[in-house]
Amino acid sequence: GERAPNAAWQAEVDGLIAGWFTHFPTDAVNAGKHEFDGQLPDFSMDGQHKAIDWLHGERDAIAAFTDDKLDGRQRFERDYVLAVIDGKLFWMEDSGFASNNPAYYAGDISPSIYLTRPYAPLHERMAAVVKYEDNLPAAIAQIRANLHAPLPATYVDYGIGVFGGLADFFAGDVPKAFASVDDKALQDRFKASNDKAIQATRGLSDWLKSIKPQATQDFALGPDKFARMLYATERVNIPLDRLKAAGEADLA
Repeated sequence: GERAPNAAWQAEVDGLIAGWFTHFPTDAVNAGKHEFDGQLPDFSMDGQHKAIDWLHGERDAIAAFTDDKLDGRQRFERDYVLAVIDGKLFWMEDSGFASNNPAYYAGDISPSIYLTRPYAPLHERMAAVVKYEDNLPAAIAQIRANLHAPLPATYVDYGIGVFGGLADFFAGDVPKAFASVDDKALQDRFKASNDKAIQATRGLSDWLKSIKPQATQDFALGPDKFARMLYATERVNIPLDRLKAAGEADLA
């Protein structure tokens, strides 16, 4: 009976990858699935809860493939993907970062792949940036709605750097990168979407600056959450006191 469970496992793997790319389209773009170019995740709390529920469902389905149903390679795949899901769930569900840490959004918001990876001719990547910038103001509005002041001072400073930096990047570097594209209609569309992207990111940076006077030093995860993070993201389950002692011995 080795064939049927393997077919079931392969179907689960294919479903997980397809679903992951739908929920997390920036991961799809980074994986070379350029039909997802310009798309951003649904950052609304409702959208995030849907993704979390989906991840839990996938986790249960994958964990149901016990050792007797899989060969050695598939057992490794199962354990690996459970670790990936647990890491994603920690940041989305346990960390609290969705509502207090602008850094949580920084990776997904970055447009660098379109500018730094020559996966397509420049005009195609410019069209992808236009789509990305068209989607950006709604995403920034979702992020702003999720963040509840007061926030830790270090998180505020990081957010000002990220979103203010993006606004400067859109104003200065991005137009230069596409200046050689000889397509007036595309350049006009780019100008309009780029202006709105500058406005949105600058607006979020300005809001973060405005809440800086009330910022806290309340950034610590605390021992319980920190221990959960180590297991969820690294599969490290050494007690914290032993980990701390080992780290200090290493430092010494």
